[in-house]
Amino acid sequence: MVSANVEAAELEDTQTMFFTNARINTMTPDSSDNLENIIRLYGEAGQYVLAPMSSPKDGPPELISELGIIKSELFIRDAYEVGLNEPEAVAIRGDDDPIIPEGLSAAPIQGVIERAKEMMRRERGGAQ
Repeated sequence: MVSANVEAAELEDTQTMFFTNARINTMTPDSSDNLENIIRLYGEAGQYVLAPMSSPKDGPPELISELGIIKSELFIRDAYEVGLNEPEAVAIRGDDDPIIPEGLSAAPIQGVIERAKEMMRRERGGAQ
């Protein structure tokens, strides 16, 4: 999930609500190579560029580097750590099956998945 850093938002004492947008794209890679490379390269450089790509019908994707945004913070966390009131919860679906460490009987993600399942049932008109 790519989103704003809610923790870094400078809110006034009188503000009780904070809204943010997020772009969510579920990916199912065959290996963890890309994630490991991102972590390693970010560790070396301390920053990364977030940039769009176009997908022409007759060729490989093309990077649009002039629209890139330099980012200096990267937070990577295990899905089982995401709780109900955290921004990352919007990216969790009811049919997700996160890896939960052995011996951990109650992971925060379980409540998030249950809420997502309930939302899916409501969208279907109560059917299961």
